[in-house]
Amino acid sequence: MTKKEKKEELHLDENDLTAWIEKKIGHLKPYTSHIALAAALAFAGFMAITYFINARQTAYADQWRELSLANTDLLLNQNTSRLLNVAEDYPNQRAAMWSLQIVGDSDLQTGLSKVSYDREQGFIDLKRAKTNLQKVVDASSSIKSESLQKRALFSMGYTCESLGEFEEARKYYQQLIDEFPDSAFAPPAQRGLNRTNNPELLALYDTFKEWEDISAEAPGPTGPTIPNLDFDDLDIDAINEPNASKDDFGTTDESASADKPENNEETTTAALKNVSTETVEENSPKTEAKDAPPQTVEDDSAPKKGEGEAGEGEGEGGEGEGGENEQGDGDH
Repeated sequence: MTKKEKKEELHLDENDLTAWIEKKIGHLKPYTSHIALAAALAFAGFMAITYFINARQTAYADQWRELSLANTDLLLNQNTSRLLNVAEDYPNQRAAMWSLQIVGDSDLQTGLSKVSYDREQGFIDLKRAKTNLQKVVDASSSIKSESLQKRALFSMGYTCESLGEFEEARKYYQQLIDEFPDSAFAPPAQRGLNRTNNPELLALYDTFKEWEDISAEAPGPTGPTIPNLDFDDLDIDAINEPNASKDDFGTTDESASADKPENNEETTTAALKNVSTETVEENSPKTEAKDAPPQTVEDDSAPKKGEGEAGEGEGEGGEGEGGENEQGDGDH
C-alpha cells in the first residue's frame, strides 16, 4: 500500500469518527454554551468548598490555640478575662464551652476560699461561677463533649450547694447520677445528695449564713503601751565617724569631740598613765610619804598648763605632810 493510499484510509477513519460523535451527541450541540457554563460553575464550587474546609480547620485550630494561651494566663496570673474573650470570640464552639467551664471552676474555688473571711465577696464569686456554668449546662450537646457535660453538672451542683440553694443542687447531682451512673463524678455526686438531704448540715449552714462578725476589743485590763523605737534623733553619719564622741543612745557630743586631740592613741595612753598615778597615790599610806619619792609619770604628750600647776601643788602638799610626821617622831 502506497503512502497516498494510507493517507486516504486515515482520512476516511477520521470522517467515520466524526460522524459517530455527531450521531451520539449531535443533539447536544445547541447546548454547548450551557454545558461550558455548568462546568465552570462546578469547578468554582469545588474550589469554594475546599476553601471553606481549610478556613474552618484554621478557625478550629485558632480557637483551641487561644484557649490554651488563655488557660496558661489563668495559671500564671490568675486572670480569667482572656478565657472570657475566647467564649465571646468563638460562640457556640467547643472551645468557648471549655473556657466557660474553666472560668466557672476558677470562680468556684476563689469564692470558697474567700467566704471564710470575706463572705460578701465570696458569694459574689460563687454567683458569677453559677452564671458561667449555667451556660455550659444549657448548651446543646452538639457543641460540648460528654466529659464536659459531666464536669459541668457536678460543678453546677457544688456551686448551688455552696450558695445554700440545696434543692437546685440536688437536681444537678441527681441528673449526673441518672445520665452517667458509671462516671467518676457519680460517687461525689451521691455524697453531695447525702449532704443536701442532711438536716443537721442544713441547719448548720443556716446558722453560718445568719452569722455576723462582731469585732470588738477583748475585755479586761489594757496592756502597756508600746514604746517608740523610731530613734528619730539618731545620727547615723555621726556614728560612723571614728573620732565622734557618743553618749549611751548613740548621739554625738560635739563639744567633747572638739576638745579631744585628733590622735586617739596618744590620748588613750595619757589617760591610762594618769589613772595609774592617781590610784597609787590614793592606795599608798600617808606615813610612807616621807620615804617614797613622789611618783612622776613621763608623758610623751605635752601636759596642759592647768594640769602642771595642779601637780606642783600636790607635791608641796606631800612634803608638808612629811614634815608633820618628822615632828611627831621628835616629840616621841
